[in-house]
Amino acid sequence: RLKVVDTRGHLLCELEAGESWTTRAVKDAVEAKTQIRRHEQWLCQDLLELPDSERIEDLLGEAEEAELTLVRPRAEWAEWHQQLEESGLNLAGAPDWVKADRRLVLIAAVQNSAALAHAAEDVWSDHEFVLDAVEECPRVLHFVAETLWSDRDL
Repeated sequence: RLKVVDTRGHLLCELEAGESWTTRAVKDAVEAKTQIRRHEQWLCQDLLELPDSERIEDLLGEAEEAELTLVRPRAEWAEWHQQLEESGLNLAGAPDWVKADRRLVLIAAVQNSAALAHAAEDVWSDHEFVLDAVEECPRVLHFVAETLWSDRDL
């Protein structure tokens, strides 16, 4: 059982999550119950945002109930999230702040690894970002900065 609350602690909804659910499935269920679009949801537990691929079973452990906090990003950020999830190559025409946003660039790169060619240089040359991106989508290795090619961690 999951309780989803807003940043003030007010209950938004309660869900009976299936064992195979991921954070993405929880977002879809929250959208169905609250009309808050999936792209407008950052689900957090203990101040940490949960990636869409996180399995709820792993999150719950032995507990039967968990509380998640739903944080809503700016509307403009949510719109770019949706556009980049539909086509990562939309990053090419995005404003500079989108090209420099690591979360949005990762969304674009997972959808289409070639999108990294349009990211701000300090994003695709950042070691931590590349590690996260490779974990999500190994194809991005083709697009990382040359300065990282000798990095054995990648």
